[in-house]
Amino acid sequence: MARIRTIKPEFWANEKVMACSRPSRLLFIGLWNFADDTGRLRDSSKSIKAQIFPGDDDVNSEIVRGMLDELSGNGLLTKYEVSGEAYLQITGWNHQRIDKPQASKCPPPNSTNDPRVSPPDLILSNTIQSNLNGDAALARSPSGEHRAARGSTSASPALRSLVAAKGWNK
Repeated sequence: MARIRTIKPEFWANEKVMACSRPSRLLFIGLWNFADDTGRLRDSSKSIKAQIFPGDDDVNSEIVRGMLDELSGNGLLTKYEVSGEAYLQITGWNHQRIDKPQASKCPPPNSTNDPRVSPPDLILSNTIQSNLNGDAALARSPSGEHRAARGSTSASPALRSLVAAKGWNK
């Protein structure tokens, strides 16, 4: 169920938020309306596109996936899976005041069993511009796999194209 949420003035000066592209910031705000009171929702780029960008023909589910990846890379979302179902947890949620919180219909993340959940020291913060320029770096996670290093983000080709077409990378 959609909810009315508020945007506090400090949102705009948050470094993690400022590190995101303009369309990703709009998506982030839109996610608040469709997340439950714990900040959780299903990770379906097709449904999220339909809910937040219903009239935007230049935005498709691939572009939304790139924006979700950017928000996750900047530490504003946690992606996780439970029993084969993909979910999102809004982690930049602390400014929301929930008067009559309802129980979540989405299960909580379990970072010990889900490889999609990044430990906090690997949650990244930087602008999409670094990846658009192709200067993202890799670091080795505690489990030995390669992940984007601190100071880099991942953006899909479709998101890069939209950002360039709209002139948001200038």
